[in-house]
Amino acid sequence: ILASTLYAQPFHIGTLTTRDRIGCQVTSLGSGSAVRLGIYDCDGIGGFPGALILDAGTVATTSTGVKTITINLTMYGNYWCVLICSATAPVMRGSALQPGIANNIIGSGNLANSASGLLSIASVSSYFTALPSSLAADTFAETSLFPSIHFRAA
Repeated sequence: ILASTLYAQPFHIGTLTTRDRIGCQVTSLGSGSAVRLGIYDCDGIGGFPGALILDAGTVATTSTGVKTITINLTMYGNYWCVLICSATAPVMRGSALQPGIANNIIGSGNLANSASGLLSIASVSSYFTALPSSLAADTFAETSLFPSIHFRAA
């Protein structure tokens, strides 16, 4: 993944549940970077990311391992997870279930299918400071790379 690029992946939650953690796993360090995680709804054009539901904040990627942020979000339906790195991006785990973060519901490594539904927006460094209230007006490109974002049910 590249710094200053926002990555978005669709996901579905079929049962009304409260999630208390959002996180990722760093397997190799970046250059002093951090990762911001968030969730958008699907009300953008064509079901793309629309309004911001949660800017979960950042996790430091100065060490390897599972990085989590405490959240309190009751979810049901379709959403987009987003991730953006501040500097040289770390290497992050793909889709395997990670210790300490149950209910891995989305994520994958190098997908062979370019029509994967994974999206990116390049050169949006300002989005690292705070996720914008909407992505509905942004122009997305398809991407085949996305590190897993994990949730834990409360």
